[in-house]
Amino acid sequence: MSTPVVAVNGRFLTMALSGVQRYAHEILRRLPGRMESRLVVLVPPDRILTGAAGLDDIVVTKRWHGLGGHRWEQLTLPRLARRVGSDLLWSPCNWGPLAVRSQVPVVHDIAPLTHAEYFTRAYAVLARVLMVPLLRRSRIVVTPSRSVRQELSEHTPGLAGRIEVIPPGVGPPFDSFPLDDLERRPGTYCVLVGAHDARKNVDFLLSLWPDVYERLGLELHLTYRSLVTTRQVHDLEARRRPGVVVHADPSDADLARLYADALCLVWPSHYEGYGFPLLEAMSVGTPFLATDVGAAAELAVDPGRQILPLDPDRWRSRLEELHAEDTTGLRRASAGKARAMTWDAAADATARLLDGLAARRD
Repeated sequence: MSTPVVAVNGRFLTMALSGVQRYAHEILRRLPGRMESRLVVLVPPDRILTGAAGLDDIVVTKRWHGLGGHRWEQLTLPRLARRVGSDLLWSPCNWGPLAVRSQVPVVHDIAPLTHAEYFTRAYAVLARVLMVPLLRRSRIVVTPSRSVRQELSEHTPGLAGRIEVIPPGVGPPFDSFPLDDLERRPGTYCVLVGAHDARKNVDFLLSLWPDVYERLGLELHLTYRSLVTTRQVHDLEARRRPGVVVHADPSDADLARLYADALCLVWPSHYEGYGFPLLEAMSVGTPFLATDVGAAAELAVDPGRQILPLDPDRWRSRLEELHAEDTTGLRRASAGKARAMTWDAAADATARLLDGLAARRD
């Protein structure tokens, strides 16, 4: 019997790095050597790569975002998959071609289906047209979090028995950041990552922060991706005020340092699939305060004090407590819990799943 072929939907390799793309990058780079199947990566417009060879040569571009990317995924990717004799297609970033039934999509969230108000009407319609049939046709659906597994089960009857949870890990520079100064961390500000995304609820923080800054002297540091051109980005720059600092496109090294020197990550999000910054911040020794979204409750060291409702008084009170107390123990416990989650474990689980499905060739 010939060696099974697992193809990878590599459109994400042309896209700017966010949590979803990071998940795909980190696992893909670890799959060669872990799999018995032959691994080929299919990249727009028509590149076919063997294993991880050539991944570093792919240029990030806007060309394959939006409708152009979805068009390639639906029309060109199935043809490339047939050309390489694919027995299974792994689509690790939410979307995949409807024409390929032997497929494993990784669904990080179903926000376009359940919270359409955060998206353009066209995007929400596209999600209904493509995502629901994709879920129903795929052999297995993978998701990084238990909360999204529950959402998928409720939203798509009959899918419950075909959902696998493969949590993410944490890697460099976050898991190698020095932890020998936890008791001396300055903690003079709080940080929110991804302020360009309306779901992160930056308005809640901006309304809360003048009082926090006046009473505690804590700054609020916000990061955003400039590649995303939304009104939210322009509003962030326009609404600068005392105590609010904005960072565009920090590198991973910059982000690790930004996390480390913060009192905490603040995460009053309306909706998350997982919430990768929670794990990254924890790994460098920084705790978080969050709403009960995504994996926040699973990751929290002290859920009773770290998971909060959207009540300004509760957030203000908890920030005051955190500012006044010795956070060394909470920092150390957060780092220990996060660093126990590895990309190697995620890649091992993914390799076993893909090999098993490809070999069966159902």
